[in-house]
Amino acid sequence: MVELGEDKKLIEEFRLKLNNIFQNLYSAELLKNGYEKYVADKIGAKLDKQQHYDCIWKDRLFLELKKGKNHVWLDLCRYVENLEKLNNNFTMFLFYNKDKGKMTNIFVVNTKRLIEYLNLSRWKVMLVELKSKSPHESMNAQVRLTKKDLAGLREFEISNAVV
Repeated sequence: MVELGEDKKLIEEFRLKLNNIFQNLYSAELLKNGYEKYVADKIGAKLDKQQHYDCIWKDRLFLELKKGKNHVWLDLCRYVENLEKLNNNFTMFLFYNKDKGKMTNIFVVNTKRLIEYLNLSRWKVMLVELKSKSPHESMNAQVRLTKKDLAGLREFEISNAVV
């Protein structure tokens, strides 16, 4: 049997943790502002909201949290600004069914893989230039990702077929 690398062991441990608490994540809590603290508490992570992550699990996994019913929106400008600062970052996409109050899916995606998929290095020059020429202090460019998009990018998925 091939020995798993340290990072792979950590990801597998994280997958098992999410799998164990999945049924205890409720969409009503995700609808509130500050859902990041709720999720961080549930998964045993330290809330540490930074530009590219919301919490840290076991001092080694930096997790950005995104929620949605059927899709999520990502602000490309936020990701483009610091492409090189995303080592050991993962984005956790939390999908829920509002009516039933239950989670339907969690997709965990390596953020570098997400950036490659979105081809952000190609967009970086243009977005930074547009932002610098904008008369407004903030500007964003968004991309909409569906569960189908994320299925091909995920490190792993936890899903509730019953919901």
